Amino acid sequence: MRLLYFPGVAGGLILGCELSFWTLHIDPLLSIVLSAVPAYFFGKWFTENIFAQKPLVTQARRAPRSTRAQPASTASPRARSSRRRRAPSATR
Repeated sequence: MRLLYFPGVAGGLILGCELSFWTLHIDPLLSIVLSAVPAYFFGKWFTENIFAQKPLVTQARRAPRSTRAQPASTASPRARSSRRRRAPSATR
């Protein structure tokens, strides 16, 4: 269940439990079981019509390629050659 649906579902569950308890005179635990499914649909309707929002699923985004560090093995040959320094030769 998406978190944005929670207020509507909780309100619908409380309303359904109270309604079934006072009108049908049934056990509170049984009223929770009977009110669970209608409360979900009430919460979904309430969220999308009263809040006027449709919950979105978020996804993690990767950083652009230019900001990610590249391993030395994938660096260009020119970059690798500029990093290598020749040791000075003792004999000339």
